[in-house]
Amino acid sequence: ITDGNETVRYYYGTRVASDWGNGSPLSYAYPDGSIAADGVVLEVDPGRRVVMAFHPRWDPEVDAEGPIRMTWEVEASDDGGSKLTVTSALKPGSKAAEGFTSGIVYIVSGLKTFVETGEPLTVR
Repeated sequence: ITDGNETVRYYYGTRVASDWGNGSPLSYAYPDGSIAADGVVLEVDPGRRVVMAFHPRWDPEVDAEGPIRMTWEVEASDDGGSKLTVTSALKPGSKAAEGFTSGIVYIVSGLKTFVETGEPLTVR
């Protein structure tokens, strides 16, 4: 979630960059260097929780809506695995809500596949 060498494998090819301190800037860059999203780290509990102001830049209409609050939370499950919960504070009917509904499912599925196999998710 916080390692750019790994996010390129499941997060639409983007590399996340930040020092992950509270108040630090963050960015998700495409392979060509253009910015897909940026924002600010609002809270961090390493290995457990990251809360960010996430500003999507990939579409002018979504960009105009401004940043959203996004939380990534990892907790141990009873079976010895881990449970990931991603929460995005989206305005119903917004362009961001339209894009995030299917996009975050793809990202989380890709992360699961990457963690389990070491390979990126292949979409047919």
